[in-house]
Amino acid sequence: LPQLREHMRDMPQREQLSFLAALCRTGFAYGEVPLPDGRQGQKSMVADELFYYHQSDCEDRTALFFNLLKELLNLPMLVIVWEDHVSLAVALEGTEGDYFSHKGRNYFFCDPTGPADTAEVCIIPSGYEGLSFTIVGDYQPQ
Repeated sequence: LPQLREHMRDMPQREQLSFLAALCRTGFAYGEVPLPDGRQGQKSMVADELFYYHQSDCEDRTALFFNLLKELLNLPMLVIVWEDHVSLAVALEGTEGDYFSHKGRNYFFCDPTGPADTAEVCIIPSGYEGLSFTIVGDYQPQ
């Protein structure tokens, strides 16, 4: 975290967000990690576990992205879930992009999974345009 904080020190906020999204998208191969005991299903990881496995999926990357944003940017965030995808939405001031309103704030879609190999933020993930989602987590800085 100290190295990331120093690297991002002079970046505008949206660029910081883009940098952290790109880190989550490109730092790990995409895939599910099987359960260690051989049962059917996949392992859901907490943020730090991503560094111990060679691949991760949307739930895992969302956990890491959430923690990075909380520690480094301290922005209001919502964890959002579609039927088959987990992502984040972040409250930003003075920016443009795809957003929805929730409790008087505009939350911009910031997906830690894609678009792959890019730093684009504030766009709804491809294929999820117009689909309903559920808010399953809410972080509001104190």
